Amino acid sequence: MKRKYQNIIKKYIVSKVIILSLFALISTSQIFALAPPVELHLNTIIESVSEFTILEASPVSITLGTVKEVAYTLTGNQEVTMTITSTNVTGTQMRMKHTVLEGYYIPYTLKFDYGSGTKVAVTPGVAVNMTGFSSSSGYDINSSMQIITVEDAALAEGEYVDTLTFSIEAQ
Repeated sequence: MKRKYQNIIKKYIVSKVIILSLFALISTSQIFALAPPVELHLNTIIESVSEFTILEASPVSITLGTVKEVAYTLTGNQEVTMTITSTNVTGTQMRMKHTVLEGYYIPYTLKFDYGSGTKVAVTPGVAVNMTGFSSSSGYDINSSMQIITVEDAALAEGEYVDTLTFSIEAQ
């Protein structure tokens, strides 16, 4: 009888060892079956945005002998250069051209604030770095330009025009 109990105990212990071994094998096989760490690299591209707005309706009316202030805004997220050109420029002299009569012009000076708060005379066709850029907020410039003419009674009667082009390029 003692031997019978010994066999039963032996079978019980062997079955428990087998069950525990299977459990250990299954539980450790899951550890080894897990996938290795996976890396995910993130990337984004923020497009360059610049917006230049003249805050007066076109065409701007000029009275000779006065200084005409024309407000503008510049916003953007990248440092830029500003190039201002005139359709009727001769050398560095900007001028308005008579719409009917050939050879009649009104010279004028354009002063522009490139972001420093000071208006400087524009050299047509020359790119100038805009200032006032903040690395945290970009450009948020609210300023103005000045169009300066002299009074001249000897000018031919009629309408005089010029077209200014403001070109913005990344620095």
